[in-house]
Amino acid sequence: MILPETLADAALVPTHGESIRTSFAEAARRAREGSSTIPPADLATARDHLERGWPGVADAALLAPAWALPEAPPLADVPDAHWGDYLDWLLARPRRATDPVETNALARQLVRRVAEIADWMDRNLAAPAVLAASDAYSRADFSALDCLPADQLHALQSARARILFRLHGRAAAPLTPVPRDRRGRPLRVGFIRQRHTLDATGCRLLARLSHLDPERIQAVLFSLDVETSAPVFTDPERDFRLLPSSFVQQVETLRAETLDVLVFSDDLSSHNGPLAWLALHRIAPLQLVDIGAAHTCGLPGLDLRVAGAVDLDRATEGSERLALLPATAHAFDLSVLHQPGAAETGRAQLGLPQNSPLLFALLPASPPRPSILTRWARALAEHPSAELILAVESPEAEPVREELLSCLAKAGVQTHRIHPVNLGDGFVDLPRLAALADICLDPTPFAAALAFEAGTPAVALSVSPAAALFRVAGLAADLTASDEEWHRVLASCLTSNADFRERIASAHAQLPAYADAYAAAQDFTALLEAAWDELLAMGYARFRRTRSPVRSSSPHSPHPGDLQAEGRVLIARGRPERAIPCLLSALQRAGGDATLWFDVALAYRAAGQPRSALEALEASLRLDDKNAAAWIAICELAADVGSLDFAREALALAAELRPEDERLPALRARIAA
Repeated sequence: MILPETLADAALVPTHGESIRTSFAEAARRAREGSSTIPPADLATARDHLERGWPGVADAALLAPAWALPEAPPLADVPDAHWGDYLDWLLARPRRATDPVETNALARQLVRRVAEIADWMDRNLAAPAVLAASDAYSRADFSALDCLPADQLHALQSARARILFRLHGRAAAPLTPVPRDRRGRPLRVGFIRQRHTLDATGCRLLARLSHLDPERIQAVLFSLDVETSAPVFTDPERDFRLLPSSFVQQVETLRAETLDVLVFSDDLSSHNGPLAWLALHRIAPLQLVDIGAAHTCGLPGLDLRVAGAVDLDRATEGSERLALLPATAHAFDLSVLHQPGAAETGRAQLGLPQNSPLLFALLPASPPRPSILTRWARALAEHPSAELILAVESPEAEPVREELLSCLAKAGVQTHRIHPVNLGDGFVDLPRLAALADICLDPTPFAAALAFEAGTPAVALSVSPAAALFRVAGLAADLTASDEEWHRVLASCLTSNADFRERIASAHAQLPAYADAYAAAQDFTALLEAAWDELLAMGYARFRRTRSPVRSSSPHSPHPGDLQAEGRVLIARGRPERAIPCLLSALQRAGGDATLWFDVALAYRAAGQPRSALEALEASLRLDDKNAAAWIAICELAADVGSLDFAREALALAAELRPEDERLPALRARIAA
């Protein structure tokens, strides 16, 4: 830092300090809300102002955003009193999307300036100017960074981690927990979010949680905000804990739980909040982030970053090792979104024409690339009778909606053809919206899973994250396209919608991995166990240094025969409640197997669910009415519920098929009355 007296026109600084502060505040606002296109004359004038010394910088800031002025002075050439104001402008990024050239310029600006802040914080964090810089950093918006180039993003996250560690990395005492052998006990695994809501991340987490084997995983859920957490997470059957408000107490509380593994289920790359601070510290021997992100978080407390094996080409290297899941990386538990008694969502309720083609798009808080918004606008322009249902994920998505409206205006599309639906904190309307539409546009993996479950075709770029889910479903060849082919594929889907719906229904009937919550829990468990065993064998330092991804040595098999064998073992071990989802997973892939229906019935009966068992037995006998064991089981179940006439009919058929069965005399005596 240098004194203001050494700057050009320094005498003006005290006199005009407040006006300079106001100028930078206004400049930061313009940079965030303005267009990414800067008139060349304004840019040239701004560069002229920079030549006038410090007071001219404020004038330049009012004409152009910082990312367009790499000549703007470093912090060392800025008066101490204005570090915070100046950085508010330097770190301001446009809410509206930018083209690739401007995105690269923005990335370079953010990396350079955040690294500069980190350097000053390493030198003298207590200095007032540096404290003002850290406050400005904390106010900056670092959400939706996926659009930045991978190398720049990695550098930015590394610099961000340095800042966060300087601010919060010594808030709690250091700890080196020692991993213990897991033989003879379940791994104790904590899953933490700011709040557990039914959004895309929540449905992914539920797919991991819904069918965890308690003999292998003891799950504990942690939240910083219980008031807005969904009941499905706070249900008394789940081990749910609300963390205290004090950060130090949060660390102490988590450490007192003696967790083996701590899973961060929120995006830690886009904010500076308490969860990112927690990821600076060592709380459990193994810590990982599981949000499907392709880029690093850069935080020193994270050992692993979960990604899909099919997404490996997108996942960049980072400070964490990759932990690769098979196809179930994109599994979502969508059953929780189907709430009975929910209000009907139809064309009439949304004010839609009865016969117009309906396009559907999920607008997340993270701004999509500008090319996506342009494609949507062109799609509406090319199909003038079509309407667009726009599911708006959160209020933060409002600037993106404004950008879309701007794109539509440029394409000559009337805004009344856009029908926004605000989702708020719950996504329960999404299945009905997806089912209502004819086509889902540029879906996220979550939106694609919703669309396919509803039988709705979805069109996406072949390089998009959702393309992996398309490949898992066996639909990539027809529904993904290059940017140039996207509109042709869309037109094909609109004209052949019924055919595509039939093919999607056929693919979904075979329970693709993104819909198999049982397999998702099994795969996630196997991955955690593989990582734990490797950590135990290698030691912490070598485990972190190793760059090869962690993979499960025994991935879960989705083959119906393997699942049936697994279910029979579980029934024999007295665990019918676990055998049921296992066998149902097999049943959706092989619904014509009478023996599988019979095993499902045995599992339901052992679990104390006689009516479900009877339904399964009836399905089995419709496929094979010569199965004496099934008729005997029906006789026993009918007797259990008091349906004696039905029991006698079943017994007669069983005696005809297997007269020598030793159970028949006892059954005759039982139903003789």
